Amino acid sequence: MPPPHAVAGLAFLSERPGVPDSDPPASGQSAPRPDFNIAPRLSAGSLRIGIMHSSAVLEAWQAEAIRRVAAVDGVTIAALIHVCNPAGADRARAGSDGGGRKQRRSGERLREKAPIPGRDTRGFRPRSLVWRIYRALSARIHQRWAQAPVEFPEFLVETPEISCLTEIRAGDSEYFADRDLESIRQLGLDAMLYFGCGRLRGEIHDIAQHGIWSFDHLHPQAFPGCPVGFWDVYHDRSWTEVVLRRIADRHSDEAILYRRLFRTDRYSCTVNAQHVLWRSVDWPAAVCRRLLFVADGGVDEEVSPAETPNHTPRAPQTCIHVARTIQRLAQKQYRDVFIAARGSKDRWALGVIDRPIEALINPGSQPTARWIEAPPGGFIADPFAAQTKGKTFIFCEHWDDESRKGHIAVIESSDLRAFGKPYPVIEASFHLSYPFVLQHSGDWFCVPEQHQHDDIALYRAVDFPGFWEQCEVLVAGFPGIDPTICQVEGQWWMFASCAGNEMGAAESSLYAFHSNSLHGPWAPHRSNPVIERRGRSRPAGRLFWSEGRLVRPVQECVQAYGDAILFYEITALSHTEYAERLIGRWERSDEWRYPSGMHHIERLGDDRCETISRAATSSRRRDRRETRVSRKGCPI
Repeated sequence: MPPPHAVAGLAFLSERPGVPDSDPPASGQSAPRPDFNIAPRLSAGSLRIGIMHSSAVLEAWQAEAIRRVAAVDGVTIAALIHVCNPAGADRARAGSDGGGRKQRRSGERLREKAPIPGRDTRGFRPRSLVWRIYRALSARIHQRWAQAPVEFPEFLVETPEISCLTEIRAGDSEYFADRDLESIRQLGLDAMLYFGCGRLRGEIHDIAQHGIWSFDHLHPQAFPGCPVGFWDVYHDRSWTEVVLRRIADRHSDEAILYRRLFRTDRYSCTVNAQHVLWRSVDWPAAVCRRLLFVADGGVDEEVSPAETPNHTPRAPQTCIHVARTIQRLAQKQYRDVFIAARGSKDRWALGVIDRPIEALINPGSQPTARWIEAPPGGFIADPFAAQTKGKTFIFCEHWDDESRKGHIAVIESSDLRAFGKPYPVIEASFHLSYPFVLQHSGDWFCVPEQHQHDDIALYRAVDFPGFWEQCEVLVAGFPGIDPTICQVEGQWWMFASCAGNEMGAAESSLYAFHSNSLHGPWAPHRSNPVIERRGRSRPAGRLFWSEGRLVRPVQECVQAYGDAILFYEITALSHTEYAERLIGRWERSDEWRYPSGMHHIERLGDDRCETISRAATSSRRRDRRETRVSRKGCPI
């Protein structure tokens, strides 16, 4: 079954792939004010997509990818192209005429044959007996729901199908016959999505205007049967990279259309493969949306050779993998039983810094901090400030070790020197954190993170600061992480990460929503997710203006959660476009009482001249008994 948080109703689209973060500008240099044009930039048109496949059945993730492509406005699935090499010629040519076009529609295709036991849906049987035994046992333990064989979607019943017999030349290169090429040309396709393993060569790449799209894990460079995501688990890599490419006759002419890195599941290559496959199903649809609706839809980038081995695991490698997996599972079990039982390893606190928030974008020296700590039995984090009645109220997450969840608490201060004890103001049966507070039309509102409730909700203060009630659900069915709101030139914007199924999802994706009113309705950005950046996307606090630039604080979580805080200048913001560039980085200080992590920043207050301001940051320390585990890369 698909993951519970697969949000099909949102428009998914990454930033321009492969563009590295920009270097911060030179000291004193200011960037031009971005053009926040709200008007959408749409280009009328349509796309005719052909689906190229090499099997009588599809895998579940492939069928879902086809469904999402067909659901895009302006896209038509114009043809199904069955690609066979001479080994499957008899089955491929059955029922076709001399011109290569089948006499039957796709609803009558030859799909009555189930996959051969021990083979994948492409009919490949791995050579290693040890690997086949391991894969069979793994499939019994972990369900291969993303790779389960399924029939073609029913809405393709009336779609024409062409069966093409390719010719093998120069080792493993596959060439189409002239009559098949002519049949495909007559379809007038704009692009072709290829689910296969063959190395396609020749004129087939010149037929569609936007070429042939193929996933990296099924790329022609990969040896047929090479397990998806296995080598990343085998080598204990932190991230598994997947790429959607526009393949070409020559490798140097290929282009990356979509790229993403997923946090690797260290304990099972089967689980790792299912997450990687399913989380990439929307990419072809995202590229279609980019071509239809975004002005500069084309993406060209040279492709670097993959370093991952291109063969199935041999017997010694399979045995090593099994031994490493057993070791990792034993270590995980030890941590869960003997360490997690002691309570949370992380002890977060709030640090107050007497320095303007702008000065922290590129600090020349590390500032000192005064610490606000929680009572025993929990910690506090995610500070947001509200100033009224001559006081500063710091709203924060208050984690309770006994209940194993957080609630929203407030800390009061009259001079930002002495602070009261946190007391609860918003509680629920599920976890609450990141209490984004703002004042609008004379009322105080709060938008906390409540991703366990699968929505983003707005709370209004009935009696500030102690009593709140939920007044609206801003985004339903979306497990938002760290929702952050700002108003730019009369338009309301919300930025949030999404609680996904693969590890590291919240830190690697950013979604945007817009509305004419704080109370909604909120519409998803046409290019969602607007940012796909490994460990550098999750909000780290309120947006702020600095020297005419709109700055978005971001958590850096590449090596571990809370490595540093990054500052990105938003350079383009509209209903169809979003862009940002890196302008600064603030690292945690080893001299702090809480030196192990930092993930949030908030302006506490300033005078009318903006010469005095303070910032509160969430920072973490770990008990000494956890130091050895942390050095070994224990998840935090």
